[in-house]
Amino acid sequence: MTPDTVEKSRIPRPVWFLGWTSLFTDAATEMIYPLLPVYLSRVLGASAVSLGIIEGVAEGVNSLLKVVSGYWSDRVRKRRPMVIGGYALSSFARPFIAITSTWPQVLVIRALDRVGKGVRGAPRDVLLAGFATPATRGRIYGFHRAMDHTGAIVGPLLATVILFFAPEQYRLLFALTVIPGVIAVALLFFVDEDEAAPATTAVNPKSQIANPKFQAAKLPARVIALLGVLLVFGLGNSADAFLLLRLSDALGGVTYVPLLWAALRVVKASLSTWGGGLSDTMGRKKMIIAGWIVYALVYLGFARSTSAPGRPARR
Repeated sequence: MTPDTVEKSRIPRPVWFLGWTSLFTDAATEMIYPLLPVYLSRVLGASAVSLGIIEGVAEGVNSLLKVVSGYWSDRVRKRRPMVIGGYALSSFARPFIAITSTWPQVLVIRALDRVGKGVRGAPRDVLLAGFATPATRGRIYGFHRAMDHTGAIVGPLLATVILFFAPEQYRLLFALTVIPGVIAVALLFFVDEDEAAPATTAVNPKSQIANPKFQAAKLPARVIALLGVLLVFGLGNSADAFLLLRLSDALGGVTYVPLLWAALRVVKASLSTWGGGLSDTMGRKKMIIAGWIVYALVYLGFARSTSAPGRPARR
């Protein structure tokens, strides 16, 4: 193995900590998310319309704050405080679902959770970019996604075990998510931002304002075109909450819904690092197109399925 090959295969230490943070955060999230539709409908008596409002508001807040967070992360010298703040907000808001009694309360908590996600996403990705090279960028981002999906395996498995020994104890389960949330935030203090490449260091905001070229800067046309394609993709994307609710109905119960959710994440976790590395050699566009073709075929399967084995959930 040549030195270049060794360098390409090595995952930097800070990326490991960011990965473990995502693992614990997603474990906490996925202990709740697969059960939230059932909790809302069967425990709080909320309707499917309420579920749609909650998910719509939560994801809308998340998307809006991604833009704001990205804009701001380009204008600060240290991104780690933003990342810590975002993860902390999600981690400490999420367990309060355990004490909710109405669906608007769940809406507020879910929105706060997504606020944290929206705040942390852009600066975290900038940090990851600082620890990557052009030859390893796909692998590093793929590794981070793999850790994220691994957390989404661990969370539902833990939820299944808890519900097996304490059936329908949703509030206890939701309260216990504070443990992985605290661990996730603590791990971020081991990320040394100074190890990142100098290219990720922000330019002095005052010099940016004084520079007319910076004021006139716009998104490249190809970025706008890509965003347009992503918009079309998003319009055809069904909310996971409705798929999970349908799955629980098909199974006649909720106990094994988290287990099936975890099984789907096994596929994502096992392919993310490999797929990211493949994009480094084959190109990003080809991999995206291939993934969306598979996605279309899966949704065709959703439309034609008539039994529980044909109704997996997606995220």
